[in-house]
Amino acid sequence: MYWGTIAIACLTVVLGCDGARILGLAPFSMRSHWIVMEPLFQKLAAVGHNVTVFSSFPQKTPLPNYKDIDFSHRMKPIVDTFTFDMIKTTLPSPWVATFFFNSSHGSSCKLLDEPEYKDLLRAKDNYDIIITEVFGNDCFRLLCVQAWNSDDFDYDRYHALLQSRPFPPNVVEIGGIHIKEKQPLAKDLQELLDNAKKGAIVMSFGSLVRTCTLPKHVIRMFMNVFSRIPQIVILKYEEDFPEAPKNVIMRKWLSQRDLIEHENVVAVIAHGGLSSTIEVVNFGKPMIGIPFFTDQFRNVKLVEEKGACIYLDIK
Repeated sequence: MYWGTIAIACLTVVLGCDGARILGLAPFSMRSHWIVMEPLFQKLAAVGHNVTVFSSFPQKTPLPNYKDIDFSHRMKPIVDTFTFDMIKTTLPSPWVATFFFNSSHGSSCKLLDEPEYKDLLRAKDNYDIIITEVFGNDCFRLLCVQAWNSDDFDYDRYHALLQSRPFPPNVVEIGGIHIKEKQPLAKDLQELLDNAKKGAIVMSFGSLVRTCTLPKHVIRMFMNVFSRIPQIVILKYEEDFPEAPKNVIMRKWLSQRDLIEHENVVAVIAHGGLSSTIEVVNFGKPMIGIPFFTDQFRNVKLVEEKGACIYLDIK
């Protein structure tokens, strides 16, 4: 069962049977955060609520009952922009990373001065509920009676990663809400996986980190090992790499969720990002975790403690 269904059910009970007027505020530029909120907004619109969403990620195809207010030209989406050198210098430890993300997300507070935001503030009473994320700054709390996530629990954790904890009735954990229904893979990847009788490994470091910026000797080390195993390796890699072994298939972008679910995928090499970790756990795949910054260290450690992961230090 998808946790998104539970969240929708709870909101439906709260809002009643009539279509509600819902304002979604996604004041951030990281796609990895957006993919957690997007399914909720889409489903609320699909069941008849009127949803207005302020974000850097407008829908590619217009949806009924869903209105985009696009500010991507002012807060550009961050995808494949973190290099290994940047991570070493800017995010050398979880402690320092906290200040980095506080600073980067704090810049989103400037959007409160934009005309569209001022209009939303004046029209606040026109909405029945406001859904937002509070991460790295508190400036959007002024629009909400209750923020989307509270300070004392991890709203996107999965019941398989952490121990059971008591919550009050108004708290609903939604780990896994971003895992949508399976979509068809590209024909060539589908055929490769279907014919991978000895199994396949998926390697991806998420939507932020550019795998190609890892030190060349580290990349060659991976390639050397991959050349000596019987599995095929599907690797998210943003540049050409002529020396890649024949069993390594490179793509600049991967439909990670759909790849991981395939029955012939026997392991995942990942960075420990929360959404990626939840996908790996959800589909019951063992993981080799190579964390880079912030919560990734903790996420990988949690799965390792459950016996489903091997922790590797990129250093």
